[in-house]
Amino acid sequence: MKNSWWRCKNQNNHKLDRLPEKLRENIFEKVFLVAEIAKLSRQEYLEYEDSLKVYRDLLNSIDTAHEEGIVKGKAEGKAEGKTETAINMLANGEPMEKIAKYAGLTQEQIEPLRNKGSLPNGA
Repeated sequence: MKNSWWRCKNQNNHKLDRLPEKLRENIFEKVFLVAEIAKLSRQEYLEYEDSLKVYRDLLNSIDTAHEEGIVKGKAEGKAEGKTETAINMLANGEPMEKIAKYAGLTQEQIEPLRNKGSLPNGA
């Protein structure tokens, strides 16, 4: 039974240019794709495989860049949050040691915030 379906499918492959609407389910789409690939010439198949390699490489590059972007964004957000905390604490007159402890910055990192006029409202 199973083989007869495939035999029928392969014999009528030339009649199917696209998948009929009634068969637009995931499994049928996969079968249709396999049948499309099966009727490629050797050269077309090699070109298809090459294009898949390029596509997968590109997809992996994009995924890697996306993951690196997320990591970088988180790091920048943390640094920005620490700076904002230090600026707010400086504006409230907190001692340098306390700011360093709660903001997670060194006194060397905090000093430029005070000296560069980074305080809100020019404080």
